[in-house]
Amino acid sequence: MAFATGTILALLPVSIALVLAFITEDATLSLFIGCLVGVVLLGADPATGMAQLFQTALSGEFFVWIVMIEVFIGILVAYFRKAGITERFAEVLSDSVDTPRKAESTTWGIGLLIFFSDYFSPLLAGPVMRPITDNHNVSREKLAYLLDSAAAAVPTLLPITGWAVFIAGLIAEQNAIASEAEAMNIFINSIVNNFYGWGSVLLAGLVAAHIVPIYGPMKQAEQRARETGKVIADNAEPLQSVELEEIEPPQGMTGNLLYHLLIPVAIILTITIGTFFVIGDTKILAAFLTAVGYLGIVLRWQGYVDDLNELVDIGIDGIKGVLPAIIILALAYCINSVTTQLKAPEYVISVVG
Repeated sequence: MAFATGTILALLPVSIALVLAFITEDATLSLFIGCLVGVVLLGADPATGMAQLFQTALSGEFFVWIVMIEVFIGILVAYFRKAGITERFAEVLSDSVDTPRKAESTTWGIGLLIFFSDYFSPLLAGPVMRPITDNHNVSREKLAYLLDSAAAAVPTLLPITGWAVFIAGLIAEQNAIASEAEAMNIFINSIVNNFYGWGSVLLAGLVAAHIVPIYGPMKQAEQRARETGKVIADNAEPLQSVELEEIEPPQGMTGNLLYHLLIPVAIILTITIGTFFVIGDTKILAAFLTAVGYLGIVLRWQGYVDDLNELVDIGIDGIKGVLPAIIILALAYCINSVTTQLKAPEYVISVVG
């Protein structure tokens, strides 16, 4: 029987997960242990409790929807790599980006432009900008900060992203909200008050422009990169999957920015923005699915792949590349579910009310 429901102990799963994340630097392990603590506080044995938690927390349509978006993002990025578009884009930028400040500002700018997904942006911009930032001895720590600050924050500031639909869905689940349309209006009206989102994007831009100085571990990372040329720390474990890294275009073939990058991005933008204004519902999953279908046809037609089997294999490698993010997402849903069952929100409201 649960003994922590509605008490300060209801905050323990999230608190433990956060503390462990800083200590271990492993989000998956930290979230899993937080969930484990939660099911024990609910009075269940670890094995049965975790099994039941997975079943209930991950069966909702929103989770499936977000997972499928991540899947098609992974496939699309894999197709980009097969087309050699990341190398081609880096070649185009290398002539004009000739200083560390320009490299960092360009990284920040790309994060703003690819605003329709917080995960697609770093997966695309990261491989594109890595050769350029590496050439100017910009640490991978700073590259990751610039990408994440723009990519993760911008989707929360626009109503035509997957995050907007997801947040509106959460709002719609509240008893006081009459419809999903009303929930979306609430989200749109709240954008101006999203101080973290606006502040995160602005601060990253000022850091990239070398207007705001860096400090702490990032400053140490930058000093290491500039003085020794080591853009990656000796003990670092990059999260980029091996499967995505090993995808390369056929010998002698280079990417075409129009066919392999601009048109797929235009497809995503047209569908997401168009459906939002025409029917009031952002079809971001349909947008990525259509872009994947288009690019797959182009790669086969232009001879980048020998047959459909190779095209499928590349797509599977792309899915493997986003699997760590899907696992973290699943555990985040689980810890949210167990925290709700422990009535942590009600406890917080009772304390601050």
